[in-house]
Amino acid sequence: MSKKIIIILVFFIICVIYVTTVVAKSGKYEGKYNDKVLSKINACLKIPKHKLIKKSCGAWFSYPCMYYERSACFYNLAMEERKPDLCSDVIHHKDDTIYYYNLEKCRKNVTKQVEKDKEEAKRYYGKLYQIDNAYFYMNGNGKDYDFIFNAYGDIKASYHLKLEIFDGNKNLGTLYEDGWNFIDKNEERWIYIERNKLINLLKNNPVDKTYQAKATFSLNIEDYIISHIHDKDKFNDTKTIDVNFSKLTRKIWKPN
Repeated sequence: MSKKIIIILVFFIICVIYVTTVVAKSGKYEGKYNDKVLSKINACLKIPKHKLIKKSCGAWFSYPCMYYERSACFYNLAMEERKPDLCSDVIHHKDDTIYYYNLEKCRKNVTKQVEKDKEEAKRYYGKLYQIDNAYFYMNGNGKDYDFIFNAYGDIKASYHLKLEIFDGNKNLGTLYEDGWNFIDKNEERWIYIERNKLINLLKNNPVDKTYQAKATFSLNIEDYIISHIHDKDKFNDTKTIDVNFSKLTRKIWKPN
């Protein structure tokens, strides 16, 4: 057997061992998390277990400190996902005196963060903003459009609006998507929409046709906070209106 073939075989065996190890390790998380989180877990597992990150630490004088990169990856992921079981892959290096990544600290901080989330969730108990009236008008420039709607509620927070266009049951795409803070209990919002964006969305469909515009209004906060709030079904308010963009009239804006 030639030397070249031996090198190729050795390289192949090393790759198989590495892949098998990663898959075996990630197997304990299979079924517990969705694909998005599993991809992050696998990214952490691909980091060699004892790969060190060396830094210069200290405020007044500099001294070397180090920690395991994989442990830092799992620690940050556990905090991000609020999942203490991810801490099982966090191990401590004896010279890590600053970050102090370890199993006990990881689980303790994840639990502490969950409690903070529960306290934060209490801010959103009450009546969330919901869409009252919604209309499309021709913009004052005679070419583009305005989407105008009223929302009412008690909870002052950041809200998210997604405006989709349907042709019957077929979703043609998103015409507008953004979020903002609501301040008043009854507030009217004007959303400017360029005609070109609508044309690109409709593609070969005619403008002179009645479409369905679906407005989805939701609380714009992280899912891990929403998970601690009661009546979660109220966090997504939807309103669907019929609209023919070729037959819109103008509305003159009048300040309150």
